[in-house]
Amino acid sequence: MIHFAILLMGGGFETLHLDELEIYQSNLFSINKVGDGYLISSDFDNRLCLVDSLGNEVVSYFRKGHGPNELFHQVVLGITDTAILVLSDERQVIHFNHKLEPQKKTFPPFPLRSWGGVNVKPNLFLVFSSKGAPSFGLTEMGLIRGEWKTMKKAFPIQLLRNHLPDRFLRYQNGFSFFFPGRIKDDTYKIEIHQSGSEAKEDLVQILAADVEELHNPSRNNFIFLETMAKDNGYWAHMEIVNKDYQFAKSYLDRFTEDGSFQGRREFDGKIKVICVYGGTEVFLLDREAMVLKRLHASK
Repeated sequence: MIHFAILLMGGGFETLHLDELEIYQSNLFSINKVGDGYLISSDFDNRLCLVDSLGNEVVSYFRKGHGPNELFHQVVLGITDTAILVLSDERQVIHFNHKLEPQKKTFPPFPLRSWGGVNVKPNLFLVFSSKGAPSFGLTEMGLIRGEWKTMKKAFPIQLLRNHLPDRFLRYQNGFSFFFPGRIKDDTYKIEIHQSGSEAKEDLVQILAADVEELHNPSRNNFIFLETMAKDNGYWAHMEIVNKDYQFAKSYLDRFTEDGSFQGRREFDGKIKVICVYGGTEVFLLDREAMVLKRLHASK
């Protein structure tokens, strides 16, 4: 399929029109780095799409259903050097190669309800999972002789009164970012640790910034925080959601490698900020036009 992409000077696409990839929904939308390209997963469209670094469509995968190798509200479980593992219909693990071709190798049903994960080693995955409150948190799952095994229940998470987790973890480029699930104070703090460790001796950096002006007087807004490594520093992404769970605004904070605050950008509710899993790129998604634009650190 031919679609429209504006190319970035020096390599990499600048703008990508997602409707040309038959992706129309912005909810539960994620981008993972696969080699030099990107895997776009749209849960509500039940579609996976692989594009190269220039934005050219390599292949799309659309098989909606509940049967073998069919997609239904899928999430990316992890990407290794040779494989893409996708969790579909909560239990089925589909094994793709990097050409998005289903492989004959199959896995037993996944034992946890999961909202996605990331591989920290070829056969070790950190998954964000729940069997229902209060069993909620991050779990290390290993593939041992073709079977899923719980290695340890890592980083236990408490549910807040509104059933939101009190903290999150994002594993990115060899670092673990621990951050609050909801910001209630006038500042936020993000702890950055080596690998999947939470030990004090593995603490690399603490990022902190003031958010006092982002709270409305009634404090009815929820502020969700996400963070990741970028080239020569870090991003911290916040989404402000009102009491009706409607997205109001997004903010993106920049930090240097030594943790110094560089600046903040503001986006209205029409723009969804997407941090690429396994990469350092950030894209801006126009929810109405379904156009994806690359964000540059200097802007």
